[in-house]
Amino acid sequence: MTARRVALVGLASVALLAGCASTPPIQTLAPAPVHTFTPAPVIATPPPVVAPARVSDDAGYLSNERRVYDFTGVTDAKLLDVGYTVCDTLDAGVTVPKLHTILTNTAGADPKMGNAVLAGAIVFLCPEYQAALSAYTGKS
Repeated sequence: MTARRVALVGLASVALLAGCASTPPIQTLAPAPVHTFTPAPVIATPPPVVAPARVSDDAGYLSNERRVYDFTGVTDAKLLDVGYTVCDTLDAGVTVPKLHTILTNTAGADPKMGNAVLAGAIVFLCPEYQAALSAYTGKS
């Protein structure tokens, strides 16, 4: 081989290798999406519903209960506790008829006592249930 051929083969080899090692063209990328923060809508919380203060007459309740039934041996504190339990039970959603059944049909309980406690508690301690009592008894 002649020197000229060797030079041409060398140049051709370099040209081929240069073609293989060439860098691919630079690609233009689309810009990244811009993320924006959208705050959640503000939901106004209504103020809590506050029940009106209960108008109760503890002395009237005790006087009435002792007048209509013989609660001898029952302290005023216990009698008030029973009366307010009637109110709390009504507040919890138990109806007047259901509570009347419970109070008058409990084993060993005197129905007259159940009537006295239920009516007295409603009239003197939780008068907001007087309409329900009247509707149940048919008396206003």
